Amino acid sequence: MPASLEKQAYVKNELPYELLKALYNNSRLSLRELAAQHGVSHHVVSYMLKRLEREHGIVYTLELDENKLGFANGRIVTIKFKNKPDIEIIKEKLINDPFVQDLYLADGDFDLIIYVSGITEEEFKVWQWHFREYFNKYMPLLRTSTLTTKYVGFMPLRNKAIMNSPNLSEFEKRVLAILNENSREKISEIAKKVKVKDLDKVIYVIKKLRERGIIKRFTAITTKPGKNIIQAYGAINNPSDNHHNYVINFYNEVVKEEKHQLASDYILIAETLGYFDGFYIASFNRGEDAEKRGAEMRRKIFADELLLLEKAIITDTLVGYLPLHIDSFEVWKKELKLE
Repeated sequence: MPASLEKQAYVKNELPYELLKALYNNSRLSLRELAAQHGVSHHVVSYMLKRLEREHGIVYTLELDENKLGFANGRIVTIKFKNKPDIEIIKEKLINDPFVQDLYLADGDFDLIIYVSGITEEEFKVWQWHFREYFNKYMPLLRTSTLTTKYVGFMPLRNKAIMNSPNLSEFEKRVLAILNENSREKISEIAKKVKVKDLDKVIYVIKKLRERGIIKRFTAITTKPGKNIIQAYGAINNPSDNHHNYVINFYNEVVKEEKHQLASDYILIAETLGYFDGFYIASFNRGEDAEKRGAEMRRKIFADELLLLEKAIITDTLVGYLPLHIDSFEVWKKELKLE
């Protein structure tokens, strides 16, 4: 194939994937930096990004450290109602709740999946009690699992959590909230929004937020990945001597995903403490892919020690985002000492 045709094929088939992968790891890379990394002009990068933003709903945001913001670890709360309430009742109670970062409707073993964060231990006790009181006549069964280690992906936080942080100054909160809404925002625009003329002050604050570990990553997620099935599931194990080998087998299967997808199959893999030992969110194009690579794949791999597996299909997002992204699985690989 002539070099020009090879270049065209690369731009069409591989560049969208490579750009999204680079932006997931650092969304503040400039057009020229992205162009240099991928051997194309910055005009090509600009055109491609605009197309991806339009067609795939890219959101530029932050991965934040909840502990360093002054909060307890986030919790996945799955709810099954005996009598399912109307969606408007759910929205009325939860859509403006400052502790609800992400809220998904589901169909299966749970009706709701809520990511609760920006909250202390004592506040969570009160929160879950009030939840059960409010939905009393619908008889909700709550299962709470605290995220202890995230191997793949992250759960986005809303600006309400940032503004409630006890560890930030008011100026830091404002800068962080702007970046959480758009992590590619120019320094000059941030300065205008926080009403300071000194750009160095903004640069210094962002640098310190990074050094303190509050900002873990400037990142990007896709909100319209083109995948039809989003499956969430939690598992409880009776760990055996072979557990580590089962985890490695699971890792090896997870990373065997189709090349150049604009969202990884697995968008959250986390160890949890509480009801579940682990919680997972995965996205698939077809039902047969979900059967092969979703909850049932994990059931087969961990068959000797699996006590319980509960799963559901996410049908809608009421609050926040699904953290769809392209993952390199490096964090998980390092944790498993596979390097």
